[in-house]
Amino acid sequence: MNGIDLSRPVIWHVVFHPGPCIYGRFMHVGLAGYWDDTWLHLDLHRLGVHVNMIHRHDEVQDYLATLLGNYTVVRFGPARDRPGGFFRPLTCVSFVKQTLGIRCGALRPDGLLRDLLRDFNAEMLNASEDAGPNSGSTGSAEAG
Repeated sequence: MNGIDLSRPVIWHVVFHPGPCIYGRFMHVGLAGYWDDTWLHLDLHRLGVHVNMIHRHDEVQDYLATLLGNYTVVRFGPARDRPGGFFRPLTCVSFVKQTLGIRCGALRPDGLLRDLLRDFNAEMLNASEDAGPNSGSTGSAEAG
């Protein structure tokens, strides 16, 4: 059969964008999902959601090198079965929480990183150098 296997869950990786922010180390958060030999990039912006599917080997290698070289990446795993609740206002953090199916009090990317590591046993794969000394260790985002 030459199609998409919908029985396999998406393995989500939460991507924290470092940058100047008066509230913490991160200015934005997005999602990278691994599913059926394809990476799915989801990023909420003011004008909507940017969706990009990456499946060619050379593009995947470039994508992973960019993620691990420039961003803090946390492996979450499959989304939870329960809904994350009604999100309001729609921000990058509430979008990620809704997609992952989690409930937590985080309003900003720094709080989301803290809650993912503390309450949801997410795995720190890579901490960008701009993110500060207490962000975690480096690793690999290869899907497994």
